[in-house]
Amino acid sequence: MMNKKHAIMNNPLIGTRISLCMFMKQSTIYSRQIADWGLETGDWRSVISLYFLAKYLMLKSEILNTHAKLRKGEPRII
Repeated sequence: MMNKKHAIMNNPLIGTRISLCMFMKQSTIYSRQIADWGLETGDWRSVISLYFLAKYLMLKSEILNTHAKLRKGEPRII
């Protein structure tokens, strides 16, 4: 397994990938774990796919939770 320094040094687009990683680290805990994995492996296509999948699933779960609360008659917070 590659260490983080080795993965960074072998990436041709260091600036773009590091900035993506820093953006993801400021997001949710899932994004931070995905960013750490990307730095370790250097497999950035999978990292970007996983990131957007995690964002989609979080958004979908948020929508379903809101819908369930509305069906129960809980007051809406705007």
